[in-house]
Amino acid sequence: MKKRIALTAALLLGLCLAAAAWAQGLTKQDLVREAKSRISQVTPPQALEMQRTGSVLLDCREPEEFAEGHAPGAVNIPRGLLEFRIAKLIPNPKTSIVMYCMSGSRSSLSVCTLTNMGYANTVNLDGGYNAWVQAGLPLEKDAPTAAEAQHGLPAEPDAAQAAAGAKVPGKEDLVREAKDKITQVSPAQATQMQTQGGVVLDCRETDEFVAGHVPGALHIPRGLLEFKIAAAIPDQQTPIVLYCKTGGRASLGVCALASMGYTSVVNLDGGWRAWVKAGLPVERSEAAAAPAIPAVPAATGEPARQELRGETKAQVRALDMSHAKF
Repeated sequence: MKKRIALTAALLLGLCLAAAAWAQGLTKQDLVREAKSRISQVTPPQALEMQRTGSVLLDCREPEEFAEGHAPGAVNIPRGLLEFRIAKLIPNPKTSIVMYCMSGSRSSLSVCTLTNMGYANTVNLDGGYNAWVQAGLPLEKDAPTAAEAQHGLPAEPDAAQAAAGAKVPGKEDLVREAKDKITQVSPAQATQMQTQGGVVLDCRETDEFVAGHVPGALHIPRGLLEFKIAAAIPDQQTPIVLYCKTGGRASLGVCALASMGYTSVVNLDGGWRAWVKAGLPVERSEAAAAPAIPAVPAATGEPARQELRGETKAQVRALDMSHAKF
């Protein structure tokens, strides 16, 4: 009971700190700097030695990044799914974990997330995968098998599973507290917002997006949201409807965007499942890689939003495919 109270207190503290920052409009650099001030970091040789003595190397990059090259023996959970899958992969919160991404930014935020969930022995690989490569350490460069890609992990739980109290340290607390602080809209309301100039933003993984999404939706995976939102939507007053599969990831995403100064972000209640259940239109598309995406002009008002929805839409949809700096 004491551990449960302490965990809940830690989660509430984290959410309170985020709420206090909402009015400040934090940049991605601010978020990373704050995270790194609160965590421990290790060098690539130290990470390798920790792995040899039983620590888990956890790669929080996107699956396509992992397939292009990773530390041997590392397991992959994209940052956007971390809260929802960590307990299945690593049920013992005392496990020693070395987290890494491409450069150490996404993973620094991920270390804070796991620490708040009770994983106290989690450290960040300073410099990330880039530093690992520069150190001349061993690499694996192959796509994981289907079984390895899944790690035996379930999909994000639906509302019924969450209500039943799935035994995952702290994720229900995180989602519940997030939803208490944000505004949620129905699929019909989301459609109306999009018609009136709002942006529908899908924060699921790339394979989920390609399989089916809201027509006209932009796509940035949850794990890259803080790092790519400014290029996609520089006007922080733009109305945004964020959605995932069931509403869990997106609720955390709404809080993240609010902390960065986005003032009109709402969550699609029930997520993609609710959209499909409502019988609304569905769009499917091919996955497309793209180089760096030019920033959308930081204008305000309806003309800027029309431009975003028009000539730059195809480019913004591919934002999730260029991760070299993160």
